[in-house]
Amino acid sequence: MEKPIFWIVAGPNGAGKSTVVNHVLDKNIEVLNPDEYARNQLKSGSKSALFMGSKHILEDIETRLHANQKSSFGIETTFSGKYHLRIMHQAKEKGWMVGLLFIGTDSYEMNIWRVRQRIQRGGHYVGPAEIKRRYYRCLSHLSEGLQIADIAYVYDNTSDSMQLLVSKCLDGKLEAHARFPSWLKELSIAALENVNPVYQDA
Repeated sequence: MEKPIFWIVAGPNGAGKSTVVNHVLDKNIEVLNPDEYARNQLKSGSKSALFMGSKHILEDIETRLHANQKSSFGIETTFSGKYHLRIMHQAKEKGWMVGLLFIGTDSYEMNIWRVRQRIQRGGHYVGPAEIKRRYYRCLSHLSEGLQIADIAYVYDNTSDSMQLLVSKCLDGKLEAHARFPSWLKELSIAALENVNPVYQDA
């Protein structure tokens, strides 16, 4: 019997995490989203509602990871703190496989613009300074996330084209599926320096 997978869907605000999830992960995998919980269950996009939504989701994660009967699920996160790195370790200790679906873009300015567009459609507010802070902190955690994850996919969503850049298989091997954009090159991740290219124009 295959191990259930705990998915971390990571990316800065405005990277397009929900869009990529809908195209990449199996439709039967529930992906928990604190923002959606606040909006749909608490009927609010206020900071206090978002805080309560996050608290509820984190409690839900802990319950699922410790359950006897396990089924794959995931969590959307800006990956800007250390909590989700710790929970990845904990999930593996509890017998889960850990998957990382990481979505990046080439600039926080683009993410700020996208969040503004989302606000006009009823989405919650995130300030430009906070988006910028989370953008760089999120990218800084990619290297460790790749090390922890059993399987991983790194996408560039700068142009909403969802370009697959890197994949990690169960054997631990990393493969490059396209030339790396500047935001990924600049991270200087050691594990990606000798990654095996599998795209045709390599």
